[in-house]
Formats: sequence, structure tokens, C-alpha cells
Amino acid sequence: MLVYPETKIYVLCPSGRRSETADNCHWLCAQLIRLGVEAYMVYLPGGGENISVDDFYLRYNLPYDTGVEDSAKNILIVPEVASTYLYFTKQTRRVLWWFDVDNFFRDMGERLVQQFDNILTKPMPKFFTFSHFDKDVEHWAQSEYARQFLKINGVPDEKIFTVSDCLNKNFLNYAAKIDTAAKKNLIAYRPVPNRDFTGVVKNLVKDVEWRAVEDLTSAAMQKLFAEAKVYVDFSDHGSKDKLTREAAISGCVVITGRRGSAGNDADFNIPAEFKFDETVNAALAAAEKIGDALENFDAEYARQIEFREKILREGETYLEEIASALGVAVPEKIAIGIVHGLDDIGADVADILLAQDAELFPAFIIDDDADNSAASIIHEQNRSYLNLDSGRRLEIISSADANFLYGVGRIQKFLRTSNAAAEIDFVRENLNPAEGDVIELDFEVESND
Repeated sequence: MLVYPETKIYVLCPSGRRSETADNCHWLCAQLIRLGVEAYMVYLPGGGENISVDDFYLRYNLPYDTGVEDSAKNILIVPEVASTYLYFTKQTRRVLWWFDVDNFFRDMGERLVQQFDNILTKPMPKFFTFSHFDKDVEHWAQSEYARQFLKINGVPDEKIFTVSDCLNKNFLNYAAKIDTAAKKNLIAYRPVPNRDFTGVVKNLVKDVEWRAVEDLTSAAMQKLFAEAKVYVDFSDHGSKDKLTREAAISGCVVITGRRGSAGNDADFNIPAEFKFDETVNAALAAAEKIGDALENFDAEYARQIEFREKILREGETYLEEIASALGVAVPEKIAIGIVHGLDDIGADVADILLAQDAELFPAFIIDDDADNSAASIIHEQNRSYLNLDSGRRLEIISSADANFLYGVGRIQKFLRTSNAAAEIDFVRENLNPAEGDVIELDFEVESND
């Protein structure tokens, strides 16, 4: 899908609360901006200025709009759970992002039930259909499971692009430090409502602690995966879900069913003996494999190395997939967060780098003590910007937000403007970058202060 210099891309997103769909939409918009595309979030239900954005998503520091400028040069990206919104524009080019195939049918069923209660007062909504009426819609598939689903329903290859996702870099950095030798005989598992196969397997693997991965904070989830030897997930796997990948990259031996994306080797490329059908005989086999993983952990863990290596590559392939789908190039420049040095030269450094068109691109300036009342600082959409001498502006963010944006790829490296011990400590304690992701200033700057 061709991106013109004036193209605006709108990512539609459910508003007001956290959800996996909302997470994915914000992450996608962040990558679009990283690619240099003019992109906006549009929160649903839209209309006017009554926008409800969960505080968690403010940390993405993304621009938003209250509607879509209906133009043939613009692009609208809609998650599968909001397919009815594909029909709110007439000219804008449309993308339907299939992150979780199963969610499409759940959402359709819920909407139809609601609609039948008002069948005489409200028209039926227009759902997406696999017919010639929607032949201009482009499809992005998060998983091989979604791609196969689209193929079966007659979507031509040229209308399907793989646009997956990746794990948070902060999570990967944490996982890289896990000592697998210190793991416990502990099984982490995902409860599956209304199905008792997991319960059957649990009853067969006794005298071992099973701990559910529900209602946990991110930190508690990381700690559980760091301690557990095995992760068991017999859910529907409507997408190439992050939870299974997070467990794997944290050193857990992964045991799954064969539903959804777990049923193919492209999405979850673990050996077949770690995947089980939901039958009585399979429950016995699954229990035996879990016992093997607990008793012979090192050997069973080694057998899933290709899965973990694939997960680690996703950080690069995700951005490349989006770029390929849009026909744009992955930028060679490195997006940096400038640490506001003790000498307050961050703005001068940014101007110099921009004037030199350097490899390092100033994306943010990090300052926990910015004077928000200063005349050089302007405020828009809950964000603050510093006006540079060059006439350009640079967004100011806190160290907490900088750490978050580093995790989702908006910041690739941090630039220290001072070698003072206090600034070195600030970077280590507040930003926690991986080794090699901190750059030291290699030129002299004379402050205008």
C-alpha cells in the first residue's frame, strides 16, 4: 500500500480501558512513527473531544485525532474486533489487522445479539465479508494461523501481508539475566474457563506446585516465569500470543495444545511432542512430558532453542514487516533519547545532530525536572515539547516514560551529555538499558546559557 509524502495513517483503537487489542494498536502506531510515517491513534467510540485514554497508554506519547480525514491518500488500520468501522469512510484506503482471529467471531456474535434486541429501531451493522464488496481491503495477519484463515476464505496473496509483533525489549533484557539453574519445580499455567483439560492434567501431575498466570502485575508475571521450569497453555491461541513467548524466553519449557496458532510450526516452532490434543490419552502423555521437563529440565529446555531464537529475531522482523506492507524503508538513523545532562546542554546537542543530519536522530529529551512553565516549552495532547533554536521542537519525557519507550522501540539508544558520576548513575538506575545501548557524547558543546 503506497505511502505518499502527505499520507496520514490512522490506527483505530478501543478506548477507556486496557486490553490486548489496545496494547497492540498502540504498539503498531509507535512503530509507524519510528518508520517516519505520520500516524495517529483514533479512539473508539470516536466523536468530538470526549476521548478516554487509559493512563497506561499515555506513556506511548502518541498523537491522536478525533476522527479520520477521508482522503484517498490516507490509510485506516482497523483491528479485527472493530471491523464495522471499516465502513465509516468512503475514500480512505483500508487495512484490517487480524491480530486474533477468534476475537472477530466473538465480537460479531456479541454485536449480533445486541442488534437483535433493537432490530426494529436500528439498522444491522455492516460486518466485514469475504466477498467482492470488500475486495479493496488489505489484510495484515499477525500469525500464520491468521494468514491461513484468510487464504481459506479466498483472500488473494497480494492482499495479505504478515505484520506480527514482538516482545518488549525491557522484558527481553530482564529474561536474559535469568539463571535457569536456579529454577524451581514450579509449573506456571494459563487457566482455560469452561474447559477442564488443564484440570485433568493438573490432577495427573501431583506433588508439584501449579501457579496460574492471571491477575498478576507485569513484575509478578516476570518473577513467576523466572522461577518456573514449565509453562502449560491449553487455550485457544487465536493469535501468536505474547504470554507463551514470554514464558519461553524466560526459560520455561512450553507445553501447549493444538488449537489456533499452536497448531502450526510457523507460529510456535516447538517440537510436536510438546503439543497435545485434548483427549484422555493426550492428558496422560502431557502429564508424562511435564514430568520429564521437571526432572530433565536442561535436556528438554535445549530442545526448544529454535523457538527462543525466533522470538529474539522478532524485534527486527516486526519493523521490517510493517515497512514491507507499506512500501517504505526501515530508517538507518538511530532514534535516541538525550539524557538532560548536568550542564543542561541537551537542546544544543539536539540542534547539532539535526544540523549535521547525523546517524543519531534526537527523538526525545529526558528530563525529570523540566520547568513546564518556561516560555520555550509548549504543551499539546498531554505532551510537552521544547522549542529548539533551529525552529524545530523536541518532545520532553520523564525517565519512566523513556524507559517504557525504550522497551517498545521508540528509543533505540540513550545519549549521555555528561560523564559526571551523577548522570551515569541516573542512566543506570532509571533507564536500565542493555549493554551497548548507551552512547557517550563525542563532540564539544558550548552552552548558550
